[in-house]
Amino acid sequence: MKKIIYSSFFVMLLAFSSCESYLDVNEDQTNSPSSDALAPNQMLAGAINNFTNLQIATLSPYGNRISYVWGLNSGFTSVDAAYNYNFDSSTYGFLFENTYIFADNFQDIIDKKADFPDYSYHFGVAKVLKVMCMDYVTALYGDVPYSEAFNSSISSPKYDDDKTIIPALFKELDEAKAYLNTPDAIALGREDIVFGGSTASWLKFVNTIELKLLMRLSKTTDPALVAIRTSRFALLSANQDFITTDVTNNPGYNNTAVGQRSPNYRIYGLDAGLAAWTSANRANAAGDYIANLVNGTLTNADITADVVDPRRANMFSLVGGKVVGNVQGIFPLTAISRVSSFFIGRVGATPDDNGMNRAAYIMLASESYFLQAEAIQRGFLTGGSAQADFYKG
Repeated sequence: MKKIIYSSFFVMLLAFSSCESYLDVNEDQTNSPSSDALAPNQMLAGAINNFTNLQIATLSPYGNRISYVWGLNSGFTSVDAAYNYNFDSSTYGFLFENTYIFADNFQDIIDKKADFPDYSYHFGVAKVLKVMCMDYVTALYGDVPYSEAFNSSISSPKYDDDKTIIPALFKELDEAKAYLNTPDAIALGREDIVFGGSTASWLKFVNTIELKLLMRLSKTTDPALVAIRTSRFALLSANQDFITTDVTNNPGYNNTAVGQRSPNYRIYGLDAGLAAWTSANRANAAGDYIANLVNGTLTNADITADVVDPRRANMFSLVGGKVVGNVQGIFPLTAISRVSSFFIGRVGATPDDNGMNRAAYIMLASESYFLQAEAIQRGFLTGGSAQADFYKG
């Protein structure tokens, strides 16, 4: 796994680069004469912004497609495995590779500890976001490189059993909490483009990520993992302190240039001249499953029929007053509901400016509440109300 160490110019450039640009940066920068002098605060904003772009440009579309939330609009075809399920060893290789590249960005910050020991808060932030990256690849692929993945002297790191990776990720979260609770560390400044320097907010986020990882173990019967789940849920139950607002990132998105626009708008909004929709906006449409679900027409014994989701116009454009989805494998000949203007932030008196300037989402508060609701319902978290948290979500 190559080490990615940014020069200060490189970090500032990536903080405002287009999705095409930042996904192409795979060079080893360890020979930069200034790399050793970079402090963690000079590296953090670029690493966070790269991670955010990874979620929006790569992970989110993949999840929407494979879960049948998105389908293809009329006039478009695709050989995407997320649509046709024809997976092979090369499928979505960039998702795997780029997740590791951006996880390594955070490891580069953590590796600065010996030279910059007073930046504990920065190391804590880097730890939790690195864990998020590893959680994604472990959830998607199972056995993946971990113990040797971030060692620049090992060109072909071994694949670890995901059963051994999961406990190690919890250990890293504990280390993140310890870093964020360090007294008299150098404060997080403008480089914290998520919480604006609030370590208390970062600690709530660490707890929420821990809850998310624990819920991945909700159905495991492995004795070692059950023991971890039990002990860690006991600690979370004693101090339920999770995020209650959306976790967003905004390094200064603006309407000056395409590469500086908020990523959702940049990908799914209007083109450079604000004259036409981007191809990503035109190609992505509602899937038939989600259309039936939000229209209240899904025939499924586990889902109450005839319940129309009042949020459907915020998800997709309406056609004839309802969401019209594409049946996978059938080429649509008529208009299909596209992703909505609300989805890309194109709302308000100056909709395009709002979309271009809007913060990008790392985690919605709704996810936090849904995780809490499920954990309470399953008996893992004690206290609280599953129904109340579900409704909050």
